[in-house]
Amino acid sequence: VNLKASDDMPLAGSLEARFTQEQEGELRAVAVVIEKPGAAKIAIVACDVLWLTRAIVDAALVEIERATRTPPGNVLANATDTHHAPGTAPAHAFGWSETFADEVRGGIVRSVVAANARLADAALFFHLGEERTVGANSRLLLDDGAISWLNPLGEAGANPARSRHCESR
Repeated sequence: VNLKASDDMPLAGSLEARFTQEQEGELRAVAVVIEKPGAAKIAIVACDVLWLTRAIVDAALVEIERATRTPPGNVLANATDTHHAPGTAPAHAFGWSETFADEVRGGIVRSVVAANARLADAALFFHLGEERTVGANSRLLLDDGAISWLNPLGEAGANPARSRHCESR
């Protein structure tokens, strides 16, 4: 489900308000619904926003349960932590858009309802891996096990190669 934003909505994730006149890619809410015979359904939703508030998710859960009979406790909604979408709640000085927050709530509902309508037999597979390139400029796993995020290369000391990148998503 594509989320609609406009140029007058402040972008989240900076200490100050910032706006954009163009959008490079889509902002989305995507969901998968899984149902095992004899068990309750579960839904997993990812939203292209910095964060989701309890108010947004709780309102969406009421509509999801009514439309799909998926219990609220069986829905996981998460944010991709993008700093390139309008704010969904006030923080720092970057502002937020109540209109966009409501669009996200509706996007969560629409994505779960659409995924629920496409339920089909499927097999699930899992592979554990590690991504070492995404976010390398913002997170660093230090030799002592701590995670640096303010100045990763500076905190790594004279030999940044001694520290390993830590994927933050």
